[in-house]
Amino acid sequence: MKRKRMLFGVVCSLTLFCNGYSEYIYDDVFGKQQAAMVMHITDENSRLPKDLFQVHNSPIKNNRVLKHIHRVFDKLVINSGIKKITLSFLKEIQAQQEAERQKRTIPASITTYGIDCVGCQSYNGRGGTAMGIALDASLGVMQPNGEWKAGIQYGGYYIIAADPSIPMCSIFKISNHGLSGAGIKVEQPFYAMVMDRGGAIQGNHFDLYIGLQSANPLQRIYVSTANAELIRYGGNNGQGCAL
Repeated sequence: MKRKRMLFGVVCSLTLFCNGYSEYIYDDVFGKQQAAMVMHITDENSRLPKDLFQVHNSPIKNNRVLKHIHRVFDKLVINSGIKKITLSFLKEIQAQQEAERQKRTIPASITTYGIDCVGCQSYNGRGGTAMGIALDASLGVMQPNGEWKAGIQYGGYYIIAADPSIPMCSIFKISNHGLSGAGIKVEQPFYAMVMDRGGAIQGNHFDLYIGLQSANPLQRIYVSTANAELIRYGGNNGQGCAL
C-alpha cells in the first residue's frame, strides 16, 4: 500500500512538471509562429531537459507531450499558410474593387450656378431645382423633412445639375475639383447628388449649386479636370431622392 502511494505521488509530480513545461513550450511556439519561423522541436533543438522524458523510459520521439506539441505547432504553421492565402485573396479583391471604381469614374468639368443665375427663373430670392427641391437665398435649402436649412446642401449632399442621361438622385464622389468654401475642402472629395438640369449642361459637365451667384461662397484654388466617381445610379423613390 505504501509503495502504491509513493508511485502515485511520483506520477502526480511528473504530471504537474510536464504540464508546466507544456505551457512554456506553447508560449515559445506562439512566439516563433508570430515571428514567421517554421521549425520543429526535435531531439537536437528541444530546449527541454532530456531527463524529463527519460525518467519514465519514454524516448523523446515517442513522448506524448512532445507529439501533442508537434500537432499544435503544425496546425499553427498550416494556419500561417492560410493567412498568406487569405491576404493574397484580399489583395486580389481590392485590386478588382479598384478596377471597378475606375470604371465608374469619369473626367468631369465642374462649373457653379446660383439661384440668381442668368437664364434661371425670374429672381425673387426663391427658386427650385428640376427635382422640385425648394431653394431660398436667405433660408437655404428645403430638407427632406420639410424644414429649411441654411447652406447649399440637401440631406448632406451638394446639389448638382447634370446631363439628362444621368438619372435624378444619382450620387457622385467628386475629387480633384480645386474648389474651397461652403464646407468643401480643396484636397478632399465631396459628395453631390443630381437634382437639377440645365440647357447648357451636357455630357460630363456638372453644374454645382452655390446659393447666390452674386455672393459666391466658393473659391477656385486651381483649375483642373475633376474626377467624378458614380456612387449610386438613380435613387428616386417616387417621393423624392432616397438618402
